[in-house]
Amino acid sequence: MAIEPRSQWRLLPIHAGDLLTGTVTWTPPAKFAMTLVDHTTGQQYSTPPTLVMTTVPQLASAEAIAEAPTDSNSGDVIPATNFAIVRFTGCSFNNQPVGAYDWNQIDMTSDYSGGLVAQTSALGADGGSFWVTT
Repeated sequence: MAIEPRSQWRLLPIHAGDLLTGTVTWTPPAKFAMTLVDHTTGQQYSTPPTLVMTTVPQLASAEAIAEAPTDSNSGDVIPATNFAIVRFTGCSFNNQPVGAYDWNQIDMTSDYSGGLVAQTSALGADGGSFWVTT
């Protein structure tokens, strides 16, 4: 899957406590677009539908990720911010909560120390919520 060059991304300032919604939509045969809405500030960022695959996707998986960014100059992973807790709610795939599918809980560990960096909770009773803590 190809991703737009970073020079084409517009910055959307996000602050601790902001409520965000991210949506990825598929346009047949193989185009995807992403929209990120900051409900706290009312700002929004959307990509145009971009051809990212040479074959029709199977639409078989989805991910909700909290991770450390990469430095665009050096390629080094920037240490994850101590964000304390990020709550994911209403996570769905094809209009079904992620719990209706094969849910995989993954924790982030450090390549350097091997220690736990961020821990993912179990999936909530609603099948679409969980949290990540540092």
